[in-house]
Amino acid sequence: MSFTLALKESLIHKLSSHRRSPLVTALARCGGALVKGAGNYSFNHDLNGESRVLKVLATHVPAAATVFDVGANVGDWTELALRHVPQASVHSFEIAPPTFAKLRGRFDLDPRIHLNDFGLSDANSEIDLNYATGHDGHSSMVAPFIPGRYDTIKAQVRRGDDYVEANGLTKPNAIALLKIDVEGAEEHVLKGFARTLKAGRVSAIQFEYGRANVQSRFLLKDFYDTLSPLGFKIGKIYPNEVEFQDYALANEDFIGPNYLAVHRDQTALLAALERRIK
Repeated sequence: MSFTLALKESLIHKLSSHRRSPLVTALARCGGALVKGAGNYSFNHDLNGESRVLKVLATHVPAAATVFDVGANVGDWTELALRHVPQASVHSFEIAPPTFAKLRGRFDLDPRIHLNDFGLSDANSEIDLNYATGHDGHSSMVAPFIPGRYDTIKAQVRRGDDYVEANGLTKPNAIALLKIDVEGAEEHVLKGFARTLKAGRVSAIQFEYGRANVQSRFLLKDFYDTLSPLGFKIGKIYPNEVEFQDYALANEDFIGPNYLAVHRDQTALLAALERRIK
């Protein structure tokens, strides 16, 4: 055993043996905060890189681009998208009826926004939704993963492919960005877009990956296995870059929160997103 490895093993032994001491507990908390910080565990659109992605996207797509906000909640991301791509046509989908009422009250008079009072999935049906009372953004089609009060309510879902075709969005790259934030139900949404993705109608996909994926059993590897064969490069969104890379088991950390998949044909967009801002 090398000296470095022996020192590492000795340190691990000491720390684990005294894991309940105030000092080690404090160090563990600091270490956890550092890991989350380095992993960009932030849900602030303006600080975590989501805003930058939209700003870069705006320079590489038509002014009147089509954007999908799947899991729109009360519309914060929809508003962010229109701030950076003001002439875009945004199709916003919100599955929870009480939350949709808030979304509609906010954007009902904006002609740029197509408001849809249903979620997107791999079927056209009525489902039981875990509605997070008082915390709209935590509602989920899968088992709840954040403590709180949940009520089972009825909600509607439709297949993404059917919606795309009904709205005539069938040309290549018809959808500039498909944003998915559905609290663990990403697998169902992606399956519902199977024909759309295979036909090359989507240029980029932003998806959330985190603790909800523990409940759904749809891991980061599954995103790669689903999207890579369709021609997408996948990277994690950071404040100053998108770090595109092949799948690595070490990244299966559930820190999240946001990843971006960009079709390999979008070479200029990929280059701009990879360019690190110092």
